[in-house]
Amino acid sequence: MIDVDMKTILKDGQTVLFYGDSITACHREPEDYTSLGQGFVSLFANRLLAREPEKNIRVLNQGIGGNTVQHLLTRCYDDVIDLMPDYVFILIGINDVVRYMDSIPSLHASPEKYKETYAKLIQELQYYLPATRIILMEPFYLSRGIYPQGTYREQLFSLLQQYIDRLHEVSAEMALPLIKLSECFQHIFEYQPSALFSADKIHPNIKGHMIIAEAVFQHLFKGKDHD
Repeated sequence: MIDVDMKTILKDGQTVLFYGDSITACHREPEDYTSLGQGFVSLFANRLLAREPEKNIRVLNQGIGGNTVQHLLTRCYDDVIDLMPDYVFILIGINDVVRYMDSIPSLHASPEKYKETYAKLIQELQYYLPATRIILMEPFYLSRGIYPQGTYREQLFSLLQQYIDRLHEVSAEMALPLIKLSECFQHIFEYQPSALFSADKIHPNIKGHMIIAEAVFQHLFKGKDHD
């Protein structure tokens, strides 16, 4: 028997939307907005169904591969606001870091610009969806971060922390909850090798996606949020 006390705060008829890049999308069908993909969004939805079959919860995956925070701001009306979700989970940032390092002109966003654009995205969502709960999620690099000084991965890992720090500032300044995924993975890497969770260190495999799904589910337990 499934533990009936392990219930989320979600109510019957509500909509939970996940917004982000390829980590969120994870092979979802781009022509079908109801497609959940093969990653943490699908895992979360399936776990929710198993634990709370009495609730009719709509789960939506609005991830698009290659997106930066600027992309999310650009498409927020079509892909979030029009769908009127009750909860929005946002996971974005690793592409901002990589493109800043690689100096791609049209998508070149410093940590400070990342924070500015992220805050603008939140403001737009809050203006049009004042009752929607917005939950931020840390971007991550699936590695312990031990590299020779000056190498590409060492610089990327170090720069990512600046983006995470700016996201923490957004969370604090706008009084929004933050799921500390990077911190969560780093804790796991104290016991298990990072290769167990990702080949390229950016895209989680199914084990990595399970960690994210678990973090989302735990956030939605009663007591993690309030009515």
